[in-house]
Amino acid sequence: MLIPLSAVVLSVVVLNAAWAALGNNPIRLVVNGQEIKPEVPPQIIHERVLVPVRWVAEAMGAGVEWEEATRTVKIGAPAVDSLYRRLTLMEKALTPVSPEEAVRDWAKAVQTRNGAWQYALLAPDLQERYRPDYERTGWVTGVSSPWVDKYTILEQKEDKEGNWLFTVQFDLMASTGPAGSYVHHITVQPRDGGWYIAAIDSTRDEWQFQGQLQKQVKDLVARQFQHYRVLDTKIELQSFKQSGSQAEAVYLVQVSHLLGVATPDQWPPQKGRIKYLEENRARLAPEALAAIEKQIAFWQQELQEYITKPQEANQFLKVTARFDSQGRLQKESVQFFIEDAKGQYVPLDINQPSFQSEAELIQQGYEEMRQLAEAVQAPAGKLLIKESTPVYAAPSADSQHIRRVEAGAVAALLEETTGWFKVKVNVYDTPGNEEGWVPAACGEKLTKENYLQAREVFVKKDAPVYECYEYASIKQTRPTQLTEYDRVYWLVREERDMVFFNGPGGASYWTAKENIIYIQP
Repeated sequence: MLIPLSAVVLSVVVLNAAWAALGNNPIRLVVNGQEIKPEVPPQIIHERVLVPVRWVAEAMGAGVEWEEATRTVKIGAPAVDSLYRRLTLMEKALTPVSPEEAVRDWAKAVQTRNGAWQYALLAPDLQERYRPDYERTGWVTGVSSPWVDKYTILEQKEDKEGNWLFTVQFDLMASTGPAGSYVHHITVQPRDGGWYIAAIDSTRDEWQFQGQLQKQVKDLVARQFQHYRVLDTKIELQSFKQSGSQAEAVYLVQVSHLLGVATPDQWPPQKGRIKYLEENRARLAPEALAAIEKQIAFWQQELQEYITKPQEANQFLKVTARFDSQGRLQKESVQFFIEDAKGQYVPLDINQPSFQSEAELIQQGYEEMRQLAEAVQAPAGKLLIKESTPVYAAPSADSQHIRRVEAGAVAALLEETTGWFKVKVNVYDTPGNEEGWVPAACGEKLTKENYLQAREVFVKKDAPVYECYEYASIKQTRPTQLTEYDRVYWLVREERDMVFFNGPGGASYWTAKENIIYIQP
């Protein structure tokens, strides 16, 4: 029978230090956000908090019973039991009596975005599989736009095992009009006197996946060119693959842009360079001062062209992602890859300067000048990268990756220690260089014996170049000249008397072998 249980308490273990800090302050009892004030207040006894069980249980809608014979406290939650029984009976009453009724009810539940109804129509193994998805969305499925306008059963047939196979098409609608369709292949099985959905195979229009992937690329490009004034952007699908819930697309991204500043000294890295010069002019050695002033003057002239003359950036981007059972992209699964000089896709480094904030770019320009000042005093030398390797922030494989450097690159050698070289690496995607450490096993000092193995080269000033991809296209291509002849270019391949090389911004050219100048030791 139920009796007053003021003396019956529930014991809870707590952290000693936390409760000791409370001292003599009264302990508040809060259940589901509501403060409860029992007749016997909570107490701390032997570093444990003791709370009257009756007050906690009844505040949560449970009944409390004391069984004298066994000296047992029994707590029951009739409200939960009642709700469970009510839901079970309701689901039982909704059990379809025919396979077609099961499919139509399920299609209506999808159309009305009623996840609880969909769940009730699933076989137990499918309920276990999809329950996390339903719970994550609060039992409301689909999206508000585009929405399911109507459904149509395109086909139905019975297999040899007595199961029924249905093909259901869902037509979508948006505020702007029809928004495509997708198809579900449904298997319905008889169980426990009713019919339940035993399998769902989704075939959605490719454009729905492509559209979501392209939006991810569009957002990425916006971040990548956040410091530029974008004049035109083209994102063209090159290929698309889908396997189950996984999809992959390759896009050609073409961006026409100008620097997003009015004068060169407003460009964030240039701000940092000028700031370093202003703060350290009096302390700089004459040779360091001259080198920094020369570098700043160079960028003042170089950046002016970027401000007034539109630049073209072309890149192939691959994006992969997973989609849930409702065809929605899972953002945490999105990955980007970029085509490298060898035509292979490597993970996109979102730590590139183009993704950094203005403050980070200013600091980058500042550090560039500090490193230049140090490099003037550093011993001369160059390192030929023999194996592709990350560039580390410190001489440790556990340190941060600054970027990646490919085999054939030539870096300025600044320092060496046991097992490591400190180098300054050429950077193509933003003005400036970056310093870091590479394992000694991945490089060797540039010498007269190995310098022809380098893939980073110079091209003679005023040399005719042909902007095309295939060797056979050279004769149909009008020759031009490089505007940045003093930049380092990447030698891709040789054919007959010509060489093919890549430059900054993704441009590719052919020129005669005799126009190539290898970096000297």
